[in-house]
Amino acid sequence: MQKDIISYHLMTLHRQIKPLGQCGDLQEAVRAYEQCLASFPQAGRAGSADLPELLEELAQLHHARGDSAAALSALEQAISHYHRLGRPYQLRLAEALQQQGALHQTAGNKPAALGRYEESLSILRQRAPSEAALLTIQALKHMGCLHYEMQHFPEAIQCLEETLHLTEIYLPQQTAPVKLETAAVATLAAAIRMSLPTNTVTTTRSTTQFITLAEQYLDGLDGGDHLVDKRREELKYVKRVLEGLL
Repeated sequence: MQKDIISYHLMTLHRQIKPLGQCGDLQEAVRAYEQCLASFPQAGRAGSADLPELLEELAQLHHARGDSAAALSALEQAISHYHRLGRPYQLRLAEALQQQGALHQTAGNKPAALGRYEESLSILRQRAPSEAALLTIQALKHMGCLHYEMQHFPEAIQCLEETLHLTEIYLPQQTAPVKLETAAVATLAAAIRMSLPTNTVTTTRSTTQFITLAEQYLDGLDGGDHLVDKRREELKYVKRVLEGLL
């Protein structure tokens, strides 16, 4: 009976939300979600995986409306529920933590964002690498970029190098946007590696190897694309700096 009640609420919610989303009425969509959450069977709140999913969708609506505080609050509630649901929902928990980290990052709160990404990565480390590869790559990439922005260069390059390593192993078939983004990661890693004193570097690849990897990912991409051309120019600049040092 309880599952039937929950299913009824969910079906009612999605009948309301679909036309609202199509019309772009975000405020009314938020109201519909909050109404459904308020009437969600209390007996089923603690043990239902539907509840944190609804809270994540509500957070996305709040974010689309520009209400970051409300989005963060909804995600915090979703995270708490995923914690209670335990191991079967660890990947969902790790993803929700990354969503919250992204909101903190957008708001300019780098330490809070880094903390959420690190918490997500800690959870993902407990899973088989093949099972958690995509989320792990995402967490490491975000952490690497944040460390770079915060001028934590040794930590940045460690995260970026592991990002590249896992990408090569678990994402062998890549779309053009993923290749472009991976080339950017390799280029940034090359620049950081080149700027660090030798005795502070713990990476297994040299600057030249990072550059070669970036070239491999850029190879074959459309030369007329603005972002592709931009990445190639960045890589050329790194190579010129390296040649000057040598």
